[in-house]
Amino acid sequence: MIFETKRLLLRPWMIEDAEKLYNIAKDPLVGPSTGWAVHENAEQSREVIENILSKPGNYAVVLKDTDEIIGDVGVKYKGASEVVRNDKEIEFGCWLSSKHWGNGYIPEAIESLQSFLITVKGIRGFWYGFYEGNEKSRRVAEKLGFTYSHVLRSHYVKNLDMKTDAYYWYAKAEAIRNRLIEKTENRSRELFAEKSNKSDKTAMVLEYGAERNWQPDAEIIVTKRSEEKCVYYKATRGEDTVGSLCAFCDFNCLMIKDIFVKDKKTATTLLKAVASTFKGIVFLYIDKDDPMKNTYKSLCFDEIFGRHSFFRRLLP
Repeated sequence: MIFETKRLLLRPWMIEDAEKLYNIAKDPLVGPSTGWAVHENAEQSREVIENILSKPGNYAVVLKDTDEIIGDVGVKYKGASEVVRNDKEIEFGCWLSSKHWGNGYIPEAIESLQSFLITVKGIRGFWYGFYEGNEKSRRVAEKLGFTYSHVLRSHYVKNLDMKTDAYYWYAKAEAIRNRLIEKTENRSRELFAEKSNKSDKTAMVLEYGAERNWQPDAEIIVTKRSEEKCVYYKATRGEDTVGSLCAFCDFNCLMIKDIFVKDKKTATTLLKAVASTFKGIVFLYIDKDDPMKNTYKSLCFDEIFGRHSFFRRLLP
């Protein structure tokens, strides 16, 4: 499975990533602070990928703009973690290339996984651990809404053959969920206000909530590209552009800023192509007299007015 954020891709590790991993792992600022030794060569990095990082739950953190691997985020379940108590809890582990510290990449990656784990896997508790002196990980925990739980004194770190204090912070899924929803609502209101200020027409929001029954057009091809904070989709039939869509993703919702379609068949094809992995689709703005409004309604969208509390109904 691959996760996508505004700036990042989270994807499984591959053996072909060995040289890229070595370029990060040979840095003494990275490994020892997170519990593993400095890599001596690319062959060692290859073995780590083969025996550890390629296992389910580990994701290479990749910059979308450059395809550069910059770190790792891992998820540990019961049996693989010393603190996870049941099947509804997980523990996060992560590290990041030193040259990319301070850019908020790890919080962005973890928030994407939290969204998926809450809404799809039903996780209800999150652990985050780090070793004594790792202040960067402490700041990540605070930024993500974790609170201090306990410390394991003289915790043995096998890969470094040493003992150190291990600090564990905890967060309930309900608190994380509400925090992510608030961020999404704030962002959607910003875009909502931005659109309203540029038009004298009434702003409206449409929420996708019903069972999908879409019949796409097989002749239409949908492509996408990422730019800054948004993803742009284009629908073409032969040489003609028949539809386009600009969107960003928050908390497993596709937040649509702008959309252009020629007819219902095009709308159906475009929306089905971009929405298969999302819990919901939200139009942030639509003109009052848009002739496509009835088309959106026929595709099971509902009009929503006022505060964007629909996120709380849309998501479990």
